[in-house]
Parts: sequence; C-alpha cells; structure tokens
Amino acid sequence: MLFKETKQYQSKKSIQKRDRIMQDIEDRFLWQSKINYIKGITPSNPLDYEKEDYVQMVEIGKEYFLRGKSLEFCYFFRESQYFIPLWAAHILLEYGQPDNEMKKDCIEIIKAYCDFPLNERISKEENDWIENNLKYFSQY
Repeated sequence: MLFKETKQYQSKKSIQKRDRIMQDIEDRFLWQSKINYIKGITPSNPLDYEKEDYVQMVEIGKEYFLRGKSLEFCYFFRESQYFIPLWAAHILLEYGQPDNEMKKDCIEIIKAYCDFPLNERISKEENDWIENNLKYFSQY
C-alpha cells in the first residue's frame, strides 16, 4: 500500500510541476504581449521580426507547440488586451501546426484587426499580411 501511495504522490507532484511550468509559459506570453504593445512591436510588421522582444514572443509560442499544447495556446484568442489574440493567431499559423478549425479561427482574428478602428497602423499591417499570405490559407 505504501508503494502505491508513494507512486500516486510522485505522479501528483509531476502533474503539479507540469502545471506550474505551463502557468509560467502562459504568464510570460501575457507579459511579453504587454511589453511588445508598449514598445510598439506588432506581429505583422516586418521591421520588428528581428527584434529581441518579437523573437521572444515567438519562442514562447514554440514552447507551447513543443509540449503539444496548441489547443491551450488557442485560449489566448479569448483575451482582449495588448493584441494578445493577434499575436496568438500569427504565431500559431506561422510556427505551429494548427488543424483546419484553428487555422480558420486564426484567419478570422487577423481579418478582424484589418478593420481595427483604434489603430490604423495595425489595420494596415494586417491588411498587408492578408494580401501577402492569404494565398496559403485561401480555403479559410
């Protein structure tokens, strides 16, 4: 009996550790979104692609994908600040392996920002991205 309890305890600790790791990754994505927002770094501006903060955002997204957490990454679509859904949509499309439903959701989010009245620069960048990349996603 003691062996089983110990094994269960170890399993529970392992799950808690994984949960803490994923929470840390999630927190970093949210904070990096805010940092990028404040610095004016956006997901579709080619001038930003080489910036450390842009690269950091992509690397955080890749951590999700390496852990098989693409669906959990889609939870960022529910956020409303700091262009978080837009970052998530671009990173998932460009670096993840989204299924067709996820691709459709990503494209819808990007298209929604094409007519973003609060920030004309974002609207232009997203329209340019759509023009340059939608051929790859035309079925969505």
